[in-house]
Amino acid sequence: MLNSAKNHFLLEDQTMYEQILEQFEQLLQQEITDFGADFAKNEQAVWKTILALGHAALERIVGRQRNGYHGSHIRCACGGWMKFVQHRSRDIHSLLGWIELTRAYYHCAKCGASCAPYDQTSGLGSQQLSPALAKACCMLAVDDSFEQTSRKIENLFGQQVCDDNEEQMRYDVFRGKGYQIGSGPVEGACKHVVGDRLKRSGMIWSRAGSSSVLALRVSWLNRQWEQVWSQKPLVA
Repeated sequence: MLNSAKNHFLLEDQTMYEQILEQFEQLLQQEITDFGADFAKNEQAVWKTILALGHAALERIVGRQRNGYHGSHIRCACGGWMKFVQHRSRDIHSLLGWIELTRAYYHCAKCGASCAPYDQTSGLGSQQLSPALAKACCMLAVDDSFEQTSRKIENLFGQQVCDDNEEQMRYDVFRGKGYQIGSGPVEGACKHVVGDRLKRSGMIWSRAGSSSVLALRVSWLNRQWEQVWSQKPLVA
């Protein structure tokens, strides 16, 4: 009997899944008609729709939760009690876009401390990045500058992020005025374009392999990435 009930629920889940897919396809009907058999354009249309639906779903989900409310009072580290003040809003930059959420805010009259328990349990820091977006940024920043990381995050996820250091340096303003950033531009280019990628420990390259990687690296650094991929290079 248990197996029968389990199969029944699995069948219901499968039916609901199929219904969702049908509705999802209806949302994309115009794009499917316009793009025809172009796999790349259909892939991009599906991805954009998934992001839009995911953004709406995430915002609805966090909007329905208690978000750190644990009653009228919670214990403070000083030994006193923090009193619930109100639910306060906060904007979080996620992989799916900006999400506005409200969470419980507590204040201790004894020591003056305050906190939002939801921020702590959810891993939200003082910055506006969500844990997933912050992880992606940090992963890229291991090898890349903040500027390059920002550009790659925008290319991969469609999200524009800006590091404080990048904003303070304002490299774009200096370059726009024609200033050289640093000395030895030619030597620096050789090191950055070639050395940083090809001269790492343990790497052995064939002529064809190094040429291909450098071609991709140059197209990225010259802001020609979309132009290259619009020509369907995998077909070549």
